[in-house]
Amino acid sequence: MIALKDNLGSEFVERVRGFFSENGPLSKAKNFEFRPQQQEMAARIARALEEEQHVVLEAGTGVGKSLGYLVPSVLFALERHKKAIVSTHTINLQEQLLHKDIPILKKVLPVEFEAALMKGRQNYLCPRRLERALQNEQELFTGPERSELQRLAEWARTTRDGSLSDVSVEPDPRVWAQVCSEAHICTQKTCGQDPRCFYQQARKRLLAADLIVLNHTLLFILLGSPDMQEERESGFLFPNDFIVFDEAHTVEQVASKQIGIGISQYGLRSTIQRLYNPRTRKGLFTVMRDAIGVRLAAELVEDVDKFFAAVESKSNFHKGREFRVRDVELVPDTITARLTALQGRVADVVKRTDDEILKAELQEFGRRIRDARDGISIFLEQSAPEHVYWVEFVVQKMPDPRDGGYHKALEHWIAHFVQKSEGRAFVLFTSYRDMQQVSGAMENFFATEDMNILVQGGGAPRSKLLEQFKATPRSVLFGTDSFWGGVDVPGEALSNVIITRLPFAVPDHPLIEAKLELIEGRGGDPFTEYSLPEAILKLRQGVGRLIRTKTDRGIIVVLDNRIVTKPYGRAFMQALPKCPVEII
Repeated sequence: MIALKDNLGSEFVERVRGFFSENGPLSKAKNFEFRPQQQEMAARIARALEEEQHVVLEAGTGVGKSLGYLVPSVLFALERHKKAIVSTHTINLQEQLLHKDIPILKKVLPVEFEAALMKGRQNYLCPRRLERALQNEQELFTGPERSELQRLAEWARTTRDGSLSDVSVEPDPRVWAQVCSEAHICTQKTCGQDPRCFYQQARKRLLAADLIVLNHTLLFILLGSPDMQEERESGFLFPNDFIVFDEAHTVEQVASKQIGIGISQYGLRSTIQRLYNPRTRKGLFTVMRDAIGVRLAAELVEDVDKFFAAVESKSNFHKGREFRVRDVELVPDTITARLTALQGRVADVVKRTDDEILKAELQEFGRRIRDARDGISIFLEQSAPEHVYWVEFVVQKMPDPRDGGYHKALEHWIAHFVQKSEGRAFVLFTSYRDMQQVSGAMENFFATEDMNILVQGGGAPRSKLLEQFKATPRSVLFGTDSFWGGVDVPGEALSNVIITRLPFAVPDHPLIEAKLELIEGRGGDPFTEYSLPEAILKLRQGVGRLIRTKTDRGIIVVLDNRIVTKPYGRAFMQALPKCPVEII
């Protein structure tokens, strides 16, 4: 056991140096290689720690920098009763530290230590919020969202740590946002004594840890947000501890993004719609039966869209996605008074409830609306001279298939890609109704572009449609199930396959429902064992319409954002042919 000393002096530096010597403790590790640069790096870090100095080091490839900073950091933390905070930029490095480097140290160091991964609180389920969501599911969630909520409730009974990393299929973000842990809602006072609270359990693990690993983004969120005071005072992050920035070249970029003030159209809309969503008629104002709040929120959703449209129209995006704002009052302030009114209504509604969870939820959204209002005021007035102001335009990605704007987005991107291939395209649907709606809406477009549109179900048999497609240049064929497989159109006649939606089978078909019940009955996961593999197989069939011979070429378009936003999307990507990928 290493003895505790008040003054480590050069003895500590030499001890660290000895760990990396040819016969030191690390030499017992598998595949150990003596590296003089690694040894000197570790010694330099040890000296900086004992002298309470900053140090910046650049380690070349093969130096072994992770162990080079972990050894002195862990030893110093143990001897001085501090915590070593290691901040990384990438998940890959976090996984390497937790699953490779730290286990090596636990085997070879002559001292025991505890390491923990720190995640943002919104990664954890809050059982109390889940209970409240289940009690008010009719007022808060649509039908598909209620099904998702039930799935989360079942998962909550068996999960190990209640975090997103333990969920086999990533939940709908709109549902997760209403059941995850939130600052001011899930506090030490309200949840600290609840043995079911996953976030409080994680806090206890962090409090007991000697080494904490987290990412740069979370670190600067904690340092930059006044709402995270709870974390800073909890004892496991600053001011008495020390930090190692790995991948430090990314720190400035991350810090600038997280410590600045940012207001997004999507984020502000989402906050208002949590109070009341005009499209679904769900929200906290619905729970409270507050007609005035409903009206204010519904009107404000429209006001937000108009305000951001005005900002966009006044911004010059010709040279890129960002536009530096130098003039005060880029656009008239048409929104902050409305936000103030909505915040005031939330405060009035809070007074009418004795339910502590509901009260905390409403107060949290009142804070978010206030912060958005203040941020917009600062932006328009440019009242903080030390800030740089700009507008960033994010290219519109495909909305989720369950969102209201999905069909309009389909029309836009189908038009975009059939123009690229000059027709010669299959557009494959999983829903006959969707196909009819989109094809009908695009008739004028195809007429203007002098393209021939063929739609399954119009009376002509499939064979006749295929003959017309092959014989007529600049043709686009809209098809459903039977066109996903068993169709052979070699050569340039078919140069583009557009898949509008990942081809998951409808789960309420009696045969499919029975199969899913059978898998679930024997303790399996119906989604990963049946639904996902079947959909991947069908996607391969759809893609296979394009490449029929070794000389065939073309483009494959998937207009379903779940292929990049959901964890299971990687499995679909791997099912595609090896080719360049462009995410729109």
